[in-house]
Amino acid sequence: MTGPSDPIPHYFVRDGEGFVPSGLARNPWFDNAVAGGPIAALIGHVIEQAGFDARFEICSS
Repeated sequence: MTGPSDPIPHYFVRDGEGFVPSGLARNPWFDNAVAGGPIAALIGHVIEQAGFDARFEICSS
């Protein structure tokens, strides 16, 4: 369990203009690969931070 002074664990850490995966993002089957879930979360984060117009939609129903 983490306490209030412990850093929050992250799948990726910002490194300049890119991101570096932490051990939490590793693929359970391959040591040199990153799992798909953390990558999807990173893509969602980048889209949210991009500052698109509020009316922007990726898809419509």
